[in-house]
Amino acid sequence: MVALVAVQLTSMSAHADDGDGEEQETGLVVVTAEPTARENPSDAALSRREIDAVGARSAQDILRSLSGIQLSQHGSEGKAAQFFLRGFDAAHGTDLTVNVDGLTLNEPSHVHGHGYADVGLVIPEAIKSVRLRKGPFDLDQGNLSTAGDITYELGVPQALRGTAVGVEGGLPGRGRIWTYDAPVDGNERDVVAGEVVADRGPFENRQTRRAGILGQKTLGDWRLRGGVQAAEFGLPGALRYDDISAGHISPDTTYTPDTTGRTGQIWLGTVHERSDDDWSHRTSLDMRARQFDGNENFTGYLFDEEHGDASREFQQGAMLVLSHRTQRVLSDNWSGVIYAGSSVDVFRQFADAVDETGVAYDRDWGGRALQGALYVAPGLSGFVGDHLQLEGGVRLEGLFFDFREDELLGTEQGREALAVVAPRMRARVFVGNNLVIVGAAGRGYRGPEARVFAGDESAPADTDLRQHRGGEPAVTAIDAAELGIIVNPSQWLELSAGAFAYLASGEYVYDHVSRVDVDLGATRRLGAEAAAEVELSQQYRMRGHLTVVDAHFRDSGDAIPFAPPVEGGITGLARWSNGLFSGVEWRGVGTRPLPFGAKAAPWALWNAHLGWERDNLQIRLNVDNLLDTSWAEGVYHYASHFDRSQPISTLPSVHQVTGHPRMFRLQLSYRW
Repeated sequence: MVALVAVQLTSMSAHADDGDGEEQETGLVVVTAEPTARENPSDAALSRREIDAVGARSAQDILRSLSGIQLSQHGSEGKAAQFFLRGFDAAHGTDLTVNVDGLTLNEPSHVHGHGYADVGLVIPEAIKSVRLRKGPFDLDQGNLSTAGDITYELGVPQALRGTAVGVEGGLPGRGRIWTYDAPVDGNERDVVAGEVVADRGPFENRQTRRAGILGQKTLGDWRLRGGVQAAEFGLPGALRYDDISAGHISPDTTYTPDTTGRTGQIWLGTVHERSDDDWSHRTSLDMRARQFDGNENFTGYLFDEEHGDASREFQQGAMLVLSHRTQRVLSDNWSGVIYAGSSVDVFRQFADAVDETGVAYDRDWGGRALQGALYVAPGLSGFVGDHLQLEGGVRLEGLFFDFREDELLGTEQGREALAVVAPRMRARVFVGNNLVIVGAAGRGYRGPEARVFAGDESAPADTDLRQHRGGEPAVTAIDAAELGIIVNPSQWLELSAGAFAYLASGEYVYDHVSRVDVDLGATRRLGAEAAAEVELSQQYRMRGHLTVVDAHFRDSGDAIPFAPPVEGGITGLARWSNGLFSGVEWRGVGTRPLPFGAKAAPWALWNAHLGWERDNLQIRLNVDNLLDTSWAEGVYHYASHFDRSQPISTLPSVHQVTGHPRMFRLQLSYRW
């Protein structure tokens, strides 16, 4: 396989003076090659110019252009994606937190997946920047930030402020209307944005309809923020590869054309920030209410030949989150910081077995819960001499659970409190003006789901008790380290490279069949990554990365399923003085391990765009999957039974979610 070289898109917007570069009076709008303000070699970020250049379909889609992370969508646009990062299958957010201006969107005990992170609330045009931090090395990273975290920063840079409206039409069958208002004389954080999307999807049961409003307003030292969003979407499930290869089913159809999902959420919050010469503080209080209702069937008639295996998953709840940060200068070279906060989440959830018409006939599990967290994280940072910077501290967190089963299941109740001690540290060595060496170490952690506390306290008779915890939940603690460099040999070139390691003595997950906590055993993830950013001339600029990782269970030596050992991409961008601009992007992954020894084939995609901009009017054509490559976005290995004319087999089979074909999207926008 050809080596994967990632050069990710860096936009050269006509509005160059947005805080990332300078506008030169030459008739040609140029983005200067200022050194990137990255503090760590493993960080990845997109500015507003870069976000606009990506031309993504949603805020979730933007994340595909961050270096080192891959996404898989086995539903449609309204459902949370599956994340893969540094050898972690982070599912829908199990090991990767997603934040919007400091508010974590993950739901630690979601009915559809531990840490489910629904980013549908975020509107691309309301984002000032997005940042990916890899590893649990910072004190503000909490529960579920095992592999890293992503932060959307809301706002509009000064050069793009005003009122804007845009429309998008796509083939096959996509329409989107968006608008934002960002007063020219207002704070760069101030924006109100809205969108309406209707997309019938490229294949059967891939439709999406969603709408939302998001915004924030600065009032002196205070900031008010919030949003509301609702979505309906198809849930097509996965197709057996042997059925596709035998011609029994087309890869663009589904076994379950009527399975769908709905989500809704409301967010209200406030932030207070103040600072003087010696100290600064930030305090935020947020309330978020949300609901999820989905009907899926991945296994056909494997477990219930009469009704089928479809399940309706429902969750409704509200959370209150308080967070605080105080920083204070202690001396000429040292400063201190303390993070503190708490959260309370109240929710109701259940999973019902439903027949082919969607009518429930049995409750698999469900209940009501109160889940919370309380943390404090003090730290220090400063310089030793002129070339060595040190920072470190410890995060102390308590996790609280109270879960009561549904009356249909016996109303068992469980309460528990668990504690976490997570030290974090980092060192930077500055060698001259062009080289920085960075080393970091820290502990990440993943708390259990609330429902395990009301589970059966005794494991099944045929269960290996060395692998099952018998209903005694445990926090998964993973120790991580990385070492890397950032090199700026010239004004037009930046290079970075590094190595990383994650070690866990045990990884615990909730097993839905036995209803106990399962210890998957010790794991290790070892890898390396490299990135480059280069400005070839005033008109051409490139940015890129490559990640290689070896992820295995330490006892058996088996590969950790799903996460790609190799991933990357290649992209370039050009802009000319007559207003024309264009770009091309290639990204792909290598062969991926699956459960029970199976493997998923590698894939690679080309995307391209061509546009013209003049006097705040922009016209742009995006072509996704330029070469119309046949590929599988999601690949899984499990037992299923969809053809009831054949005998049932419990042997696992490869299943796939077919990736989208070539798609065209024409975008028109105007700002005043």
